[in-house]
Amino acid sequence: MIRIKKLFAKFKIPTKHKHLPQWARVCLIVIVVILLLENLVLILNNLQNKTTIVGLKLDNKILTGLSRAQIEEVIKQELQKNDQPLKLTLNDQTFIVKAIEIGAIVDSKQLTNQLLEKGRKGSILQKLLTQNQVLLGLKNEKLSGNISQTLLNLKLIEIQSEVNRDPKPLRPDFVNDLSKTLLAQDGLKVDTNKLTLLISDYIFSPPSSSILLPVIKTFTASHNQEELTPIRQQAQQAIKQSISIASGGLVFTLTANDLKNMLTVLERPDPKNPQKIILVLRLDDKKLNQKLGEFAQKVEAITGAEFNDHDGRVAIYTQFYSNKRRLLAIPTGRRLVNQAVLAETSSGPKTIYLTFDDGPNAIYHPMILDILKAYHVPATFFLVGQNVQRDLDNAKRTVGEGHKIGNHSLTHSFLPNLSSSSINKEIQTTDQILKSINGNQDIILFRPPYGGVNLTVRKKAEEAKLKLTLWDVDPRDWSEPPTDELVRRVVSSAHNQADILFHSNHLSTVKALPKIIQTLKGQGYTFEQLP
Repeated sequence: MIRIKKLFAKFKIPTKHKHLPQWARVCLIVIVVILLLENLVLILNNLQNKTTIVGLKLDNKILTGLSRAQIEEVIKQELQKNDQPLKLTLNDQTFIVKAIEIGAIVDSKQLTNQLLEKGRKGSILQKLLTQNQVLLGLKNEKLSGNISQTLLNLKLIEIQSEVNRDPKPLRPDFVNDLSKTLLAQDGLKVDTNKLTLLISDYIFSPPSSSILLPVIKTFTASHNQEELTPIRQQAQQAIKQSISIASGGLVFTLTANDLKNMLTVLERPDPKNPQKIILVLRLDDKKLNQKLGEFAQKVEAITGAEFNDHDGRVAIYTQFYSNKRRLLAIPTGRRLVNQAVLAETSSGPKTIYLTFDDGPNAIYHPMILDILKAYHVPATFFLVGQNVQRDLDNAKRTVGEGHKIGNHSLTHSFLPNLSSSSINKEIQTTDQILKSINGNQDIILFRPPYGGVNLTVRKKAEEAKLKLTLWDVDPRDWSEPPTDELVRRVVSSAHNQADILFHSNHLSTVKALPKIIQTLKGQGYTFEQLP
């Protein structure tokens, strides 16, 4: 106590005051001592940098006084202790997120450097603030590392596809009793921003218990029973007769019962008043695609050509809305197959070509580019001229990341149905658009939509000095099959120098692509761009 009084006297700090009670003087002395000790700690923090600042913790474990090697060992121990997946729950659903699935990696050396720099970087004020927070136990560092944004996006899509559901407006009971009304149902949507932050925060140190998945409820506009009257009338007419289309010598039919099970009601802006939301009668696209996909498989087995799914849907909806039922023929194009490359070789290198049609687009096309970049896979993209004009940034990114681009027409029309001058415009205009984003280098590949080829199409392609390029494997990704099924279709049909046809505007392609690449690499294939 005598030494402290001498110290106070040296700095002219009063220890006695006639107006201060004893307890206040004691408190003052204690505060001053704490401040002195804290300043000694802050000085110590800035004089040495072989260990962390005083009081720094990692997952509640004190690191002060530990060497670099010892800190790295603590990190490794914490990683082993936390070697469990992150569990997310929603009602009775559980979603598992594993670190390996999203490329979550902790670099122990990098993290050690970050911990050693904590409180020693930035302005003097920032340093003092951080060091005081740590000293007072207000900071507890967590394990952190790098996450692959591409793989994280894929995981988010996987969870969204399981959780997200559109809100359902007031609608008739199409299946059981058209006169009855089903009440509106709320929709559900994963809160992507919150989920991204949640995964980033917890993937390196998952809690033992599950975390509630962040979601947002979505709602429909307000509708009344009167709005359902025209919907019921349209539905009665729509299911009176079946709808049929023909392709490749086969007939595809939606029976009255099929139509009844596909009917749905959607909300759309009123064409007369875009501010108003009205109800419209539609067919469920997912159910329709699944049935068309089954038909396409049979058509392609017979013709060896891509089934024209776009024109197929147009023909179905033409009959659906007009209530005029007649068999509409959907043409298919022939594809060129070099039989020599179909024979598998038992030894030697195996090459495969991934090709993507119909891009670019703002949603799935960039995700595909992310996946190809993550796996260092080159590919060939056949771009539609109008789509390039709508989404110039992603078109330029495709070229900028080293992928090859080809001509896929201006409007994605079935070219054999067009006049000679229209075919020429489809090819030449797109050629000019693509050259402008390709450093004015010539475009050499041309893939007609749906593989639609006749003598005029061939002639116009030759005049434009374009190489007519079709495909070998069509997994029909447009029909949105389950991920494992799409992977199976590709892998089971893969062979040396196969050109695999994908489309860059489907979620199914995005979800299956990483597994397809991993599986084919495991089978010894290397990926190249089309020559």
